[in-house]
Amino acid sequence: MVKKFKNKYNNLFALFVFAITLALVFNLISLNKKRFQKKEVTRLYFADNISEAHKKIIENFNKMYKGQIEVVPINLPFTKFTTNERKELIARSLRSRNSRIDIFAVDQIWVPRFAKWAEPLDKYFMQRDLSKFLPQALSTCYYQGDLLGIPLYLDISVLYYRDDLIKAVPGFENIREELHQSISWERLIEYGQKYGKSKTFYLFQGDNYEGLICNYLEILGSMGGTFFQ
Repeated sequence: MVKKFKNKYNNLFALFVFAITLALVFNLISLNKKRFQKKEVTRLYFADNISEAHKKIIENFNKMYKGQIEVVPINLPFTKFTTNERKELIARSLRSRNSRIDIFAVDQIWVPRFAKWAEPLDKYFMQRDLSKFLPQALSTCYYQGDLLGIPLYLDISVLYYRDDLIKAVPGFENIREELHQSISWERLIEYGQKYGKSKTFYLFQGDNYEGLICNYLEILGSMGGTFFQ
C-alpha cells in the first residue's frame, strides 16, 4: 500500500511539475511574441501646401496617436506648383488608384471634380460639429447631397497699398482715408490715371491660371455682380 501510494504521489507530482513547466513555456513564448511583434501603424498621406502651422498640428496629432496612426505630409508648395498643377498632380495620383495620397486639400470649386474619388463624410460628423463652420464655406463641400470635404482655411482677398508711395502724393491723407473707407474702382482708376501713369498702379493675379478668374470675379462681385446687365 505504501509503495502504491508513493507511486501515485510521484505521478501526481510529475504531472503537476509538467503542467507548471508547460504554462511557463507558453507564457514565455507569448511574451516574446508580443515583444518582437511590431504593431502595425496606419499611415495616412496628406497632400497640401504644408505650412509651419500644418507641421505643428501634424506633429501634435502623431504624438497623440503614436503607434496607431501617423500622418505623413506631402508638400505641394504654392511657390513651386500653381493651383492648376497641384490639381493635375492630385487627380493623376487618384486616377492611378495608388496609395500615395489619402487626404488632400483643394480649392472649394474643385469638389465636383474630385467627388468620384472622395469618401462621403456625413457619418463622421454630427450636426453640432458642422454648425461650427461658416455656412457659406460648408455649402461648397457638398456634392449631390453628400458631404465630401470640410473647410480647412479661407482665403480672403484684400487690397494692400504702399504707404511710402501714397505719402509722396499731394493730399495723401485724404487718399489714405478713402482707401480705409473702401474705395470704389472708379476712384482707384482715377487716381491711377492721375498719379500712376509712369508706374504699374494696380497689381493683380494676371497669369494664365484660375487666379486671374478669381480676381475678375472678385471685382465683378464688388460691383454688385450686375456690371453686364
